[in-house]
Amino acid sequence: LMVGVELVADRDGNVRWPAERRAGAAVCRRLLADGIWLRPLGDTVVIFPPAVISDGDLRRVVRRLEAAIDHELGAA
Repeated sequence: LMVGVELVADRDGNVRWPAERRAGAAVCRRLLADGIWLRPLGDTVVIFPPAVISDGDLRRVVRRLEAAIDHELGAA
């Protein structure tokens, strides 16, 4: 399982964040406080969990990612 979550300023128009905003890095730094290490590739956050991850842990990662995006970039 590998998923890339692309962070855009406007989903309808597919408008990217300005490069100096470093949106992907900001979101990933926010997740570190919860002990979740995800990798930004530009403004795409990559989720690449181990094959043995539990459903509950995967749900936690996704919930915390959503919260970090809302906090760093504003609720969509």
